[in-house]
Amino acid sequence: MINTLQIHTISFFIRRWTCLILFVFPLLSFSRNEGNIWYFGFGCNFNLFGFSLASPSLSKFGLPNFYNPIFFSSGFTSENFCFGDSTFFTIDTTGSQVDSVLWSFGDPSTGVNDSSTSLNAFHIFSVADTFDVTLISFSNNGADTTTQQVIILPSPSADLGPDTSLCGVDSLLLDVTNNNAAYLWHDSTTNPFYTVSQSGFYYVQVTLGECKVSDSINVNLNPLPIITSSNDTTICEGDTVFLFASGGTTYLWNTGEDTSHIEVFPTDTTFYEVIVTDSSGCIDKDTVTVNVNPLPVADAQSNIVSNFEVNFFNYSTNADSILWDFGDGNSDTTENPTHIYLFSGAFEVSLYAFNDCGVDTLTFTPLPISIDKDITNPEISVYPNPARKILHIDIIEAGYKPLEIEIVSLDGKILQQERINQHQNEFTQMISLENLASGMYFLILSGENFSVIEKFILQK
Repeated sequence: MINTLQIHTISFFIRRWTCLILFVFPLLSFSRNEGNIWYFGFGCNFNLFGFSLASPSLSKFGLPNFYNPIFFSSGFTSENFCFGDSTFFTIDTTGSQVDSVLWSFGDPSTGVNDSSTSLNAFHIFSVADTFDVTLISFSNNGADTTTQQVIILPSPSADLGPDTSLCGVDSLLLDVTNNNAAYLWHDSTTNPFYTVSQSGFYYVQVTLGECKVSDSINVNLNPLPIITSSNDTTICEGDTVFLFASGGTTYLWNTGEDTSHIEVFPTDTTFYEVIVTDSSGCIDKDTVTVNVNPLPVADAQSNIVSNFEVNFFNYSTNADSILWDFGDGNSDTTENPTHIYLFSGAFEVSLYAFNDCGVDTLTFTPLPISIDKDITNPEISVYPNPARKILHIDIIEAGYKPLEIEIVSLDGKILQQERINQHQNEFTQMISLENLASGMYFLILSGENFSVIEKFILQK
């Protein structure tokens, strides 16, 4: 394959050889065709009516009237040597008519762009370095080759990044620091960095030696959405609650709903998060806590201690307070009370469990209460009645096993207890009443297989 340089070289020698032949044999005539125009004469750029340089006369035999050299020379100039920019090359054709050129920029890593056939060419070099740039010029007078060194200088960097919109930040730092560079910002400041504190257009020019680069950026600093949402709240188990948020254009709850208002049915304490987006595309979120108070659940058990005394145990859950109804007209609010029934019967006991969300009731019937009122075995006598400070108890046929004396209020509460481990079959026991208020009480004497009840009055 014949390249451009070879074609131009062959053309050059054909032209020169023709000229030389006609110069040696001037009596011969020669003709050639260029662009469908026929010339007659010696073929060396003749001018049929040209003037001789020696005298004002016409040229002879079609020869030129001046000396036309066979060989010629050409050069070029270049400008803009900063890396990353185009370097421009301008051919110098003074004194010759160049009809074609071939540039070689000495930068093979640029591929097909490493050469050009444009008279005035440009090239973007791949690195900052020294390159040998060669120009081959072709004309009717021949071909000429010129090589010059071109030094490509390193360029500074001035990359501010793309236009940006930021949310929820007060400032943005722009930094174009280069070693040994000079800086000029839009407001004439000369630092290598610039702090953006408000939205706007920002521009910088960085200079390093002969090379200058510049960049600009539009910055938008947007506040986060101002969200107004439901306050944290407390509901009762089984209730619903409406939650809301405002301050944006779109909303997304962690329930999957995308409206500003939602209704929720939590069964226990739950956190609800909403993501709010405003018209600037800025996003913020908020969380609403819904506390769920459970309903109370009443639960109890009972244990009959004797044929008239019953222990009750509270096993309620989620209750702030309770109320026992023993079914005999008496009640209690203690956790695990003991109740004395004063007459026989099947009593329906109710336990009420309370909290802020409501009340739950458990009703049950312990084993029937059967009270033995036979006081002949043993036989007791209580005096004085009414009593003041001391109560005397005469006990006959008491046996010799331990006895227990209890003083009980009319509502079944045990107010005072005393145990007698050693005693005679017949004896008198004295009970102090100093800690009791005036009123009516029951005295209960209990043994292994019996219990005796007597009523007395305390009058202080």
